[in-house]
Amino acid sequence: MYTIKQIPGDFVVIEESIVKPSKEGHYAYFKLWKKEYTTLRAIEHLAEFLHMPQKDIGFAGSKDKEAITEQVISIKNGNASLAEKFKRDDLKLTFLGYGKVPISLGDLKGNHFEIVIRNLDHAPQKVGFITNYFDDQRFSTSNAAIGKAMIQGKFEEASTLINEKSVQQHLEEEPKDFVGALSTLPFKTLQLYIHAYQSLLFNQAVNEYLQCKYSPEELIYLSYAHGKLACPKKQPENMAFPLVGFGVAYPNKEIETIYKRLLKHDGLTERSFVVRAFPDLSAEGDTRALVVNVQNLKIEKLEDDDLNTGKKKCKVSFFLQKGSYATLVIKRMMVE
Repeated sequence: MYTIKQIPGDFVVIEESIVKPSKEGHYAYFKLWKKEYTTLRAIEHLAEFLHMPQKDIGFAGSKDKEAITEQVISIKNGNASLAEKFKRDDLKLTFLGYGKVPISLGDLKGNHFEIVIRNLDHAPQKVGFITNYFDDQRFSTSNAAIGKAMIQGKFEEASTLINEKSVQQHLEEEPKDFVGALSTLPFKTLQLYIHAYQSLLFNQAVNEYLQCKYSPEELIYLSYAHGKLACPKKQPENMAFPLVGFGVAYPNKEIETIYKRLLKHDGLTERSFVVRAFPDLSAEGDTRALVVNVQNLKIEKLEDDDLNTGKKKCKVSFFLQKGSYATLVIKRMMVE
């Protein structure tokens, strides 16, 4: 079985931002270099160092933990000197300039990936597209389960699934105040849970939809933490596939029927995504491309694997539009 992320340097992600720094503005823009940190955890450490709320630090997208990554962030009322003051072996800042607005989710074109695949017996195959599922990084251990519990209004269950000190401390002082316990977490963390549940439903809906559209011989299946993902062997016609929420617009009856059945299984409807206890977390719904192209793919020659005796390694590089998962590209490349 092939291996990725055996060491941090095997998985490098470089964000291509749409942000254009200037010479003035209330927000300082920096390149954040990190090693073996989730973006949220890196922001948490930075906020503690700066003695400021995490909401004052903006970023465009979450990056892998088991990797070396670069991305652009904004710091409210920051300045160039922060790059010199904040220095760690695993987290570094490079000053880029200023701007009048904070960086928000989605403020990027996509990501460049450089990945070493190890423990190989054969070379990866070229891939021109992937079905645009969410992969394991989106879900972590229990993110989707926490998000589902919150949408269901089961805040006690959500609290018990979260291993965060602030949540436990609040419950020690107020044992029945589960909404208050969840409120001790940053907004972006709570939003991550809701998005994880939406993403799981998306995967399930796309998987079912494609299995209805294609015969078994026309599909391959990729494994992830929640099961198998059906992928057409030949590139299908692209479409904007819905991410369910309270204002979702279904493109056809077939997709609507699939989603309603999935929601009913969890005791929910589209209106359940209006979270009355956390109004700012209410999720309207969105769309996501069903298919994404793998751009600028390069596959280097097989070499002896220095970490796995008798095996080969191979470096691959490519570009993906924002929100798409490089690990799915690798899974697809390694299907024989």
